[in-house]
Amino acid sequence: MTDEEKLEQKRQQFNELIKDVSKCQICRHLYAPLGCPDGEYLDHYSHPGYINEWNLQACDLMASCMILGQDFGLLMDEEKIQKNGLSPRAALQVSKNIQFLSTTDKNVRTLLHIDHPEKTPDAPLEHYFFTNTACCYRQRGNTTEYNASWYTMCAHQFLGRLIRIIQPKVIIALGKEAFNALSCCPNAVLAYPEGIPFSGGRENHVFRDLINLKKPSQLSFEDSDLPSIDVYPVFHPSMMKLNQPAGYNWDYILDALP
Repeated sequence: MTDEEKLEQKRQQFNELIKDVSKCQICRHLYAPLGCPDGEYLDHYSHPGYINEWNLQACDLMASCMILGQDFGLLMDEEKIQKNGLSPRAALQVSKNIQFLSTTDKNVRTLLHIDHPEKTPDAPLEHYFFTNTACCYRQRGNTTEYNASWYTMCAHQFLGRLIRIIQPKVIIALGKEAFNALSCCPNAVLAYPEGIPFSGGRENHVFRDLINLKKPSQLSFEDSDLPSIDVYPVFHPSMMKLNQPAGYNWDYILDALP
């Protein structure tokens, strides 16, 4: 199969996944930002159809690296800002995120050594696929009560399918929830690297220890002959200043990219 044929197959599979995500109503207090105003689904030929808004920044279906975020971010326009009655400070921050990149976006691009496109923040990046573990967005922004099952259910329903479509060589998981959700994909096996401390025959690591090893875990699917995928857990970029020591970077991951 040629690269063009592979891309066409992925487009068809991805558009089917988009439609299935838009029909999902499992979680309460969430909504899917899918479909055009006229009710038609986004056509991947004329527009990079998306499972969540982060796909608009990087939606290369042939990408070798997937950046896997945790959840919903903010999907709000000026009308929603007024309706939700956000404080002036919060409204200002939201409006900045609409026009420019959020703190998480900017930190991810810094760690990937990608320039910050101040004027065109939605210009899609090549060689990367950005997505969130949870597909939908909270109806009240980030103030809605958090429910961990949103990650596990979304991973079981959709994330495994998405990974099989993209077939990345490397996944960078932003935060513990995104990393753990990979184990919830159907028929997925996430094998940890050697060097994690054990105690009494039971694994006794914490997420920080797993990151500090700087070794990838291996994600594979028992019902598929796809090659195993290197998975690197990292601290969520929005918390870089709190969690990461001086000089921390993703260069050791970037050096491993094909």
